Amino acid sequence: MSTTQDSRINSDTIIILVAVLLVVFIIGFGIFTWTIVDRFDQYDSRINNIESNADQRYTSLKSEVSDTILEVLESQKQQAIQSVIDSRLAPHKAADNDVPDGRKIYGSLKARFTIVEFSDLECPFCKQFHSTPKEIVDSSRGNVSWEWKHLPLGMHNPAALKLAHAAECVSEQKGNQGFWAYIDYVFSASGGNGRGISDTTIRRDLAEFGVDQSAFNTCMTEGRHMASIQDDLQDARKLRVTSTPTSYIVDNVTGQSQPMKGLKSTEQIMQVIKMMIDQGSETKNG
Repeated sequence: MSTTQDSRINSDTIIILVAVLLVVFIIGFGIFTWTIVDRFDQYDSRINNIESNADQRYTSLKSEVSDTILEVLESQKQQAIQSVIDSRLAPHKAADNDVPDGRKIYGSLKARFTIVEFSDLECPFCKQFHSTPKEIVDSSRGNVSWEWKHLPLGMHNPAALKLAHAAECVSEQKGNQGFWAYIDYVFSASGGNGRGISDTTIRRDLAEFGVDQSAFNTCMTEGRHMASIQDDLQDARKLRVTSTPTSYIVDNVTGQSQPMKGLKSTEQIMQVIKMMIDQGSETKNG
């Protein structure tokens, strides 16, 4: 074989080797590139999963924080409402809710003396007098109580009768204590002399006493306590009481009573009570 032929064979061999190496390189590069791309796809998928999980966690945390804030705000709202209710009822803690026959009594049920007052919630003189019996009861150490009797006068109706019934409907839900608290409210909110309180204001302020508005409305619509108000009116007729305020000081030991018409001071009422104590002592000694 000649030198020229050997050179050609060597050249062909080199070309084949180069071609093989090129093919191997291309295949290897392709595999490498595919691996890299696959890895990047995996990383991208992981990143997307991380971002998705982060978004979900953020949304969840946001919801949890919002719910927590709402719970805190609702709790604060309920505390504020309860604080208002307590402030309405607290001044009347001497009103026992366990009073027989639905009577409206402020003070001890075992008190020797009871101030029985016939009153009209639209009467300006009743409004002036209203604090006097309470002051006497609060300072009596359980010896004096105060009983309310409805006497809505014709000149002040329909407002006086409506408010009397409203007080009874409040009492249905909040008891004797709620009744006395609502009486205070009516005297402070009403224009008096038959002007009354608007339905809008009555409904708005019910929450201050913890009263369910729907149940209150039903009570008012049905006139559920009109009969008890009529009983008080009948008592007034029997005693020939025609004006307000009219009070009777009743000695629960002797059964004696002393009428007092119109505005009376604490001193005047206490003088009558002292006189009745003296009379009772004389009767007992006699």
